[in-house]
Amino acid sequence: MVDCLDCFNFCKRLVIPERFSNFIKTLKRRWKIIVSIESIFLVFFLMFLSLRVFDPASSGTEKPMDMMMLSAVTSAQYAPPQDLWLAGEPIAYYYFGYWIYGGLGTMSGVPPYISFNISLALAAGLAASIIAALVCTLVRRDGATNKASLVCGVLSAALLLLVSNLSGLWTILDITRLAPNKVLDWYHGFPLSTRK
Repeated sequence: MVDCLDCFNFCKRLVIPERFSNFIKTLKRRWKIIVSIESIFLVFFLMFLSLRVFDPASSGTEKPMDMMMLSAVTSAQYAPPQDLWLAGEPIAYYYFGYWIYGGLGTMSGVPPYISFNISLALAAGLAASIIAALVCTLVRRDGATNKASLVCGVLSAALLLLVSNLSGLWTILDITRLAPNKVLDWYHGFPLSTRK
């Protein structure tokens, strides 16, 4: 830790003094937005982590493949990692993201089946904070206040992660029959009266 601080101080004093002072000025000027964006990350990370707590299984969609890739990169001695489903062959897929999540899991001493669920929540938190920061910056650049830009950022994160996939909403409407039959007929593609 002390070595990292020494290296940071060396860079601060000798290499980038004017850029560092600009960086500090920007931090002082925009600390509320930075803290707000980090709060958005934390809220979405914890929200998706709590969802994974209720269903931690790596089943459905591409989760078994994701779990295989994460296990392969965490146990790999060299690159490319070996395909766990096709013995003796390297993984013929892009796996850089799995290296990142696997590295975080390995450094923290967490086994792959736990780091898999944390990685899913981390991806959601990062997506929320990135889209919120981007929208805040663009809206602020057009002359909006900090408050308005933060509202737009939170709204964009919610639209991206909560509203963009309406499959859950349709399932709830279908099971509870809260939607009119014509809406459910449209969703299913054929009239409900033809079902048994």
